[in-house]
Amino acid sequence: MSPRPVSSRSPRAAFTAAGGASNVGQAGPPAPDGDTPPARPTFLDRAWRVEMPPGQDLLNANDRIHWSKRNRITRQLRSDAHVMARYLKIPGLERARIDAIYEPPDSRRRDAGNWYPTYKALIDGFVDAGVFADDDHTRVDGPHMSIGAPFPKGRVVLIITELEPLNPENPS
Repeated sequence: MSPRPVSSRSPRAAFTAAGGASNVGQAGPPAPDGDTPPARPTFLDRAWRVEMPPGQDLLNANDRIHWSKRNRITRQLRSDAHVMARYLKIPGLERARIDAIYEPPDSRRRDAGNWYPTYKALIDGFVDAGVFADDDHTRVDGPHMSIGAPFPKGRVVLIITELEPLNPENPS
């Protein structure tokens, strides 16, 4: 399956006739009519779904592997994320939310947080590609980790949703 951008439409085109969001990472239904103003998304309407290759070597917080093997896997993950960001033509983003989904090869129970070393290496690859200037808290919200449905050989899916930049003068 080839990676592709999730959305490039205007915010108004994202809502279905029933009033719900039609795409990942978009605002929910608008507020009801009356005294309440309509819901305003706190992000821009651009998102990318990055599907990493199935069967990749991944890093797990519970792994007790030799440092050289961990280094090799980290370098490969960073390189793969860099290539995918360039392939998808993800532009430089000032701020974004990252949802990280591990789709395991089977249906055993897993702890989503254990895959953090993998997600960290992939996000560093996005920094290498120029998607983010840095991966600190002012630019990257996440990764928000979850376990998805089983996928043959297992894979990682990252959804990058552009957010409005933080305003340091108005912290509210």
